[in-house]
Amino acid sequence: SRLRKSDLWYAIWANFNASDKHVSRILAYEDEAWTQLTGPERALRETFSGSGVPYQAPELCFPPFVFRQANLTAFEGIVAAVRRFVPQDSKVVELYGGVGTIGLHLADLVSSLVCSDENPHNRVCFRRSVKTLPDELRARLSYERGDAAAQVSSLPSADVVIVDPPRKGLDEAVLRALLGQQPRGNPRRLIYVSCGFPAFQRDAQRLLDDHWKAIHTEGFVLFPGADHLETLCVFDRADDSR
Repeated sequence: SRLRKSDLWYAIWANFNASDKHVSRILAYEDEAWTQLTGPERALRETFSGSGVPYQAPELCFPPFVFRQANLTAFEGIVAAVRRFVPQDSKVVELYGGVGTIGLHLADLVSSLVCSDENPHNRVCFRRSVKTLPDELRARLSYERGDAAAQVSSLPSADVVIVDPPRKGLDEAVLRALLGQQPRGNPRRLIYVSCGFPAFQRDAQRLLDDHWKAIHTEGFVLFPGADHLETLCVFDRADDSR
């Protein structure tokens, strides 16, 4: 067919939601909801060229049933900015981590990083990408399957928490875990990447009203010509002199 001969497409898949299933997600996670129409079976692989990692950039794995940034090239700037605020040898917990687009580019900075996401397909993609890292960095990174609320018990063990939630912002359970702790407890730093500014404003105000202070805020244009900004904000514990 013409589609198979075109250079415009890597692969084309169709996703079918059952008529009696009502969820907020546009695409269904279940394997049986997907049908490949054309293209190679091997999942698309992509790499960053300017994220600032001092090692060979990992191959990011993007089958059709995982989230991929629409403008991955521009998102690379956010990843580079996040790197500036992860202290060396940090213990990091990453929530809403997708296939590890951020975390896989922090391997040289962390003593450990646990990434997580609710999509059941993401862990396989993450592990495939870890195999493309230098041998000495692979053991630092791991993945937990489950939504962000299921990971809150791990937050006190982290020096740094990274969140990149959907437009609705942080889950209430995550916010409560970040707010209710002693001022000198862990985590010491929160790196918040937001694609929904109203939700970010709401979450940021609650953090600022607690034991957190904003030490850096930056906007990124991922959709030139649109009135949309992605926001990066770094919060530290208010008593933290770092």
